[in-house]
Amino acid sequence: GSALIASTVAGLAAAIYASARSGDDDNRARAAAAYFRANSAQLRQDLALGAGPTVDDLAAAAEIPAVHRQHFARLLQRHRVELLAFGRLEELDAAGALALLARIGELVKADLVLQLDYQAYLAKNPELG
Repeated sequence: GSALIASTVAGLAAAIYASARSGDDDNRARAAAAYFRANSAQLRQDLALGAGPTVDDLAAAAEIPAVHRQHFARLLQRHRVELLAFGRLEELDAAGALALLARIGELVKADLVLQLDYQAYLAKNPELG
């Protein structure tokens, strides 16, 4: 149920902003792939709408504050074709899941509003900088 989803989402947080040299990539990749497979239909719908529980999960994982959640959702919506091009979510493997999360992180880092949230995340997690 929701406790499993919450722990899986927590495992996604570092994957969004992680560098390639991080040692926990295998665990993060498996958690991310499991999350995307379990929530594939919902994620496709949420990306199309620019809102929904999976977008909220990703915003929480990326530690996007509530005041910027709608902006984050619209950013993902604008890039949905690119994000969904990583492969069929139901069949996404660990490497594909990490690549998808890394791309979300790149979008956040490049966005003038959200890059401040990324900087705040780095301040709390300096080992990822």
